[in-house]
Amino acid sequence: MNVKRNLIIALAVASLGIVGSAQARGGDDGDGHRRDGHRVEQRSQARGGHHSDRFERRFDRRQERQHERIAEGRRSGDLTRGESRRLRGEQHRIEHMAHRFGADGHYSKRERHRLAEAQRRADRHIYRARHNDRSRGDHHDGWRHDHRSTFWSHRDY
Repeated sequence: MNVKRNLIIALAVASLGIVGSAQARGGDDGDGHRRDGHRVEQRSQARGGHHSDRFERRFDRRQERQHERIAEGRRSGDLTRGESRRLRGEQHRIEHMAHRFGADGHYSKRERHRLAEAQRRADRHIYRARHNDRSRGDHHDGWRHDHRSTFWSHRDY
């Protein structure tokens, strides 16, 4: 019991030390700004990461457009509930991948390539789902989800 308590105390003290040192250096308060209102420079900028900054803006805009296309497909009836759920899940996985890749404040060339490829793939999936023969209200019309991939295939009869 004492070991657990001591471990918890040690972790609490260590976390206070990390937060305190960040504040002493003028660190941000969580939204990218210091207490005096100045913007905190991101690590990618400090490392000459202008490619990463440009990539992040492009990536974010494309994610927004893809989310909008999925929502519009659902509103118009072009997407079924299952299709939109799968497409939103794919978007979530891409965003999770971007979060992991950007955790160090920089996207390497390989990471940028992998994220761009994932977005291209998702773009194709959205297009195919919105332009297939299924629409909201259709049930079991010969289409099935192929569990080996994230797009849909027709049954061979």
